[in-house]
Amino acid sequence: MPAMPEGLEIDRTSPLNGVMAGYAEQVLVCTGQDDWASRIEDESGGENLAADLKALLGKGGVYRDPFHNVSVLNSSLPSTAPPRGDVQNTSAYLVPSFKYVPFLPRVPLDSVQALAKGFLLPPTLHAAHDGLSPIHRDRLTRDEACRALLPGVQDVQDVLVLVCGHGGRDARCGVVGDIGR
Repeated sequence: MPAMPEGLEIDRTSPLNGVMAGYAEQVLVCTGQDDWASRIEDESGGENLAADLKALLGKGGVYRDPFHNVSVLNSSLPSTAPPRGDVQNTSAYLVPSFKYVPFLPRVPLDSVQALAKGFLLPPTLHAAHDGLSPIHRDRLTRDEACRALLPGVQDVQDVLVLVCGHGGRDARCGVVGDIGR
């Protein structure tokens, strides 16, 4: 392993439990790019899948649930969806459910909402939501029927090894990420 940048050594002794928020699901957006803006939702002037998903699932989003966190990340994995001039589209991996969505158009927003409602929301809500109205509970709960709106979703059979390789936030990522290339 190459030497880490001065002052950015990796802590190998402190416990990791509780260091980060837990996530129920992570969406890995296939961009085919190696690096992005520090805030991925700002990439391409905010016209991207990460921005759409964060608007739905993040603070102030219609599907925001503080007891069911969803992480949205860009990945350098290439999209298998062929580029189309009339529609911006991509592919995405979902972990730990290990699903692959091969074709995910951004416009209309129906496909992005189908991804959130059909795959990312919880099948049942946390007990803290017991006092919500049935309409609100339904909005925050997974709807299996929405899965039919995303044809071709498949189980991931391959091993996924994810290594942070961008250099925009932490110089260690750029060093370690290059090893994996």
